[in-house]
Amino acid sequence: MWSLLRLAECGSSVINNEGILLSPNYPMNYDNNHECIYSIQIYDGKDNAAHVLGAFTGSAMLGLTLISTSNHLWLEFFSDAEVTGEGFKLVYSSFELSHCEDPGVPQFGYKVNDQGHFSGSTITYKCNPGYTLHGSSVLKCMTGERRTWDNPLPSCIAECGGRFKGESTGRILSPGYPFPYDNNLRCTWTIEVDTGNIVSLQFLAFDTEASHDILKVWDGPPENEMSLREVSGSLLPEGIHSTLNVVTIQFETDFYISKSGFAIEFSSSVATACRDPGTPMNGSRNGDGREPGDTVTFQCDPGYELQGDMKITCIQVENRYYWQPSPPVCIAPCGGNLTGSSGFILSPNYPHPYPHSKDCDWLIAVNSDYVLSLAFISGAKPGQLWVGTALSNPSTRIFKVGCRAKPTPEPEPEPSQLFSIEPNYDFLYIYDGPDSNSPLIGSFQDSKLPERIESSSNTMYLAFRSDGSVSYTGFHLEYKDKVTISYTNLDLKYKDKDSISYTCLHLQYKDKVTISYTNLHPQYEGKDSIRYTAVHLLCKGKDSVSLHLECKGKGTIFHLEYKGKNSSSKEAKLRESCFDPGNVLNGTRLGSDYKLGSTVTFYCEAGYVLQGYSTLTCIMGDDGRPGWNRVLPSCQAPCGSRSTGNEGTVLSPNFPRNYTTGHSCVYAISVPREFGKYFGL
Repeated sequence: MWSLLRLAECGSSVINNEGILLSPNYPMNYDNNHECIYSIQIYDGKDNAAHVLGAFTGSAMLGLTLISTSNHLWLEFFSDAEVTGEGFKLVYSSFELSHCEDPGVPQFGYKVNDQGHFSGSTITYKCNPGYTLHGSSVLKCMTGERRTWDNPLPSCIAECGGRFKGESTGRILSPGYPFPYDNNLRCTWTIEVDTGNIVSLQFLAFDTEASHDILKVWDGPPENEMSLREVSGSLLPEGIHSTLNVVTIQFETDFYISKSGFAIEFSSSVATACRDPGTPMNGSRNGDGREPGDTVTFQCDPGYELQGDMKITCIQVENRYYWQPSPPVCIAPCGGNLTGSSGFILSPNYPHPYPHSKDCDWLIAVNSDYVLSLAFISGAKPGQLWVGTALSNPSTRIFKVGCRAKPTPEPEPEPSQLFSIEPNYDFLYIYDGPDSNSPLIGSFQDSKLPERIESSSNTMYLAFRSDGSVSYTGFHLEYKDKVTISYTNLDLKYKDKDSISYTCLHLQYKDKVTISYTNLHPQYEGKDSIRYTAVHLLCKGKDSVSLHLECKGKGTIFHLEYKGKNSSSKEAKLRESCFDPGNVLNGTRLGSDYKLGSTVTFYCEAGYVLQGYSTLTCIMGDDGRPGWNRVLPSCQAPCGSRSTGNEGTVLSPNFPRNYTTGHSCVYAISVPREFGKYFGL
């Protein structure tokens, strides 16, 4: 049986993992003028645009092994018109291709596309909103025996400044966010949206050094001088809305403390009316209209001051809608003069942490016929409440006192709710008088608080000092004027023909004592005298009495005696001791008895020098109130000193706080000749 000889073809395409390639007519001579293409494909095919591994003729390929750099190989065979030869027999096989290592993902970035890590494949990267990509966004796995990427992994950076034009949304981050920003920065971002649109900023996070690292926002370019807001600190700001289609944001930092910074989301919208002006924190508003010509009015909660105008109006100029003037805010002021019969004093920024390095002074001055009562409060006041209402004329301070039982006291609040400042570094000083030269009632820095503080006159002076580091919540105080001595919590049931005796007695001095009273209804029988005054009131058929009583003098007791079916007597006595004088920073105190005649002595820690008198004595003042005879001393780290002891401490001025500029301090230390000197830090 005859069979035809099978001859090798000119060119072929194979997809097997191994096999043989033969020249045309092999093993016989190939013909002239051949152009044969051989394609070996494992997964994908390629063409002659691939990299050339070599060109071979004659017997140059004998014993030679060629290795492709990818999963495909392209061969071309050409013969001329002259001599031919036996040709070739090539054996091919496949093996696992080496890959590029995983390059990873940049911090604050992500992969958009990943084709794999073999030769010729690519990975594409993008950054999270607010970050800028540094480097190549596309990495390609290169060919060759050693697999590597053609570029290093890119990075995503929160830039210092930038420009956004025509973008409807976006994000702005402080440099390096969320890590602390650098010192001495001045970064500017510009956002420009389509004409007729406005820009809204929403704060996602905010933490900068209060009063030192400041973010400023302008409506338009800064040269327009249309400031929208300046913010700093750790309080998350409310949203900011422009009235123009351009917003400029500038962030400036100083040379010292750095915080985590901020993240701001911006968006664009078409302006059709004024933005909702919102309700100020610690305040309220009246009015909801936002059309041109509509007005809104604002007021603040007690203790807060309105910063800005009480009334604003919506204005339209072409495509621009805005409030004129800008919406106000309610702030807890740093100091001030208070003259009302009652009121509140708040630490700056209350109930949020107060700013650093603040010196705030308040003067309370009421009618000269009254003294002041000051209490640390937190919400509703606990304790004894009596049924009573002030009558129509508040200047007389007349109260109608009923005979109902007192309600159940509320739980006493924790001290930390009432008063929270940094111990040993931030202080609240309270003086019994119009200024800091008046007798010091107390220096408060922790939660050890008196239940109530009273002045001996119609004025009281408060001074708050914070340092440049840690801030706490602060304090909330309520003051009220009151008669020098009053007793209105009678808790008695009056009967017809009963009599009540009110007496002012002197304990130490025979100075004049006066008592005043006001009889409204029913009719009372009364008499008074200059010394050892007694007022006898006879109740005629009523179960309540309206009166105003006041005793003035030194060392006075106010005595109430009720004569009737249920006879009883009560006393309201002036205090016989001084208030806690507090402690001094960098020092200690000896003595905890504050009664009249008692003393407390202060000592400074090593290296500090006492400024002022070390010993204070509790005495009866000219106003008839116990008080300390001297102001509280302080312990200071001096600029320069002379030391002769066997051991001691040398401190820089103002230690542990920062020393101030312009100092030239000399410290002289002398010890006996037979001793050396040893310094330790």
